Amino acid sequence: YPVIAKQAKREGAQIYWGDEMGLRSDHVSGKSYAPAGQTPLIRATGQRFGCNMISAITNKGALAFMVFEGKFKTPTFVEFLGRLLKHAQGKVCLIVDGHPVHKSGIVKSFVQANVQRLRLILLPGYCPELNPDELLNQDVKTNALGKSRPANKGEMIKAVRSHLHRRQKQPTIIRNMFKEKHVWPRAPSRWASRTRPRPPASRRPSSCSATTGVPARSWASRNCCSRTLPPPWAASSVPCS
Repeated sequence: YPVIAKQAKREGAQIYWGDEMGLRSDHVSGKSYAPAGQTPLIRATGQRFGCNMISAITNKGALAFMVFEGKFKTPTFVEFLGRLLKHAQGKVCLIVDGHPVHKSGIVKSFVQANVQRLRLILLPGYCPELNPDELLNQDVKTNALGKSRPANKGEMIKAVRSHLHRRQKQPTIIRNMFKEKHVWPRAPSRWASRTRPRPPASRRPSSCSATTGVPARSWASRNCCSRTLPPPWAASSVPCS
């Protein structure tokens, strides 16, 4: 991420984090209350319906979204990219996951046609916790649906759009999503290198101990002589290969 941030700053681009999410009428979230000893009851419709949304946020508090019906397909994502370019100013770096739609040929052609203003970056696999836009998804499920019980699809779409329009006017809440420890802008870089760094020469253990003649417990221990070592008081006469 630091490399991406430096390139975006040099090019004057904005870094957006995007994600998609499906919403259903039978989603259960939030808490309620009731008198002691009584189970709380919440009235809800028995109908099954849902909608989908796609959003993108920045660490400056900007939010772009689109609520739609049906499955998430390539034309839907291309339409969202077009809206994002109209919504944002300057160049856009959009970071998304490895969904097949994001890697489709039509999307690649659209990005190539708008290469002067758009750059698409894919996250590593199996790490949704790095994307701060996942926190916006949870916010929508908890506060847009958890605190309202839409009776039909139209009411659900209206509630989701109303909540997202409210969040567009609350950039502080969007910025706070980037302060979580597990998201990529704050998380330690565990993808750059998984090897243990080699210590400096001043702290590097020697092949044999200077006082006991016992091989040091390190990667250099294999360089010690293989002969049987004498007792510690005779260690000075033990050569090392």
